Amino acid sequence: MVSVIPADAKIIPGHGALATKADLIATQQMLAETTELVRKAIAEGQTQAQIRAAGVPAKYKEWGAGFINTNRYLDAVYNALATK
Repeated sequence: MVSVIPADAKIIPGHGALATKADLIATQQMLAETTELVRKAIAEGQTQAQIRAAGVPAKYKEWGAGFINTNRYLDAVYNALATK
C-alpha cells in the first residue's frame, strides 16, 4: 500500500537505482495503464504480434530500455492475460 509509505522514504527496488515514493507511484501507473492496453487489445482480438507492433504509449518508451525491453514486457503481460 503506497498510502502508508512516508513521502521521504527511500525504496530499494529489485533492480535499478534507489527510488522514491513518486517513482513507485509512476511505476504502478505505468504497469496499470499498459496492462489495461494489452487487456483491451486481447479483447479486440489482436494477436501478440499486433500488440508488440503497437508498442506502448510514447510516455513509456524509455521504460523499455533495460533488461526487460518493451517486447519482453508486452509478451509477459500478453501471456499472463491471454490464458484467462
